[in-house]
Parts: sequence; C-alpha cells; structure tokens
Amino acid sequence: MDKQNKGDLQGAVAAYIEAIRLNPNYAEAYNNQGGVRADLGDQKGAIEDYNQALRINPNLAQAYYNRCITRAKLGD
Repeated sequence: MDKQNKGDLQGAVAAYIEAIRLNPNYAEAYNNQGGVRADLGDQKGAIEDYNQALRINPNLAQAYYNRCITRAKLGD
C-alpha cells in the first residue's frame, strides 16, 4: 500500500502481484490491486480482482463497494 499511497501505481501492482504469489488467499491484496488497476484505467481487470477477493472472502465489504463503483463507471 505504501507504493500506492505514494502514487507509484505500477510499483504497487508489482507489489500486489508478489503478495498474491506468496499468499494466493490474500483477499485484501486482490481488493487493493483492483483499486490500482481501476486508477490505471483497467476497469475490467479491477472487477476481476474484486471478484477474486470476494471468492476468497465473501464478507469483504470493501470489495463489494469497490466493485459497485467500478461497475458504475462502466455504465452498469
């Protein structure tokens, strides 16, 4: 999240990919990666990340919220 907070979005994606590689069940990493992908303009990729976060943890409210906002940006 440090890279994301500092505006290094490409670095943040790389860090989230590594975090997910180390722990494939890290729902928050998928959720956060989705936020970065959305900021980079990859809305569909972001939705995929939010969906994966919710498959891992169906109680992760932030992923539902983020997915909703992203879908709204796509007109859904």
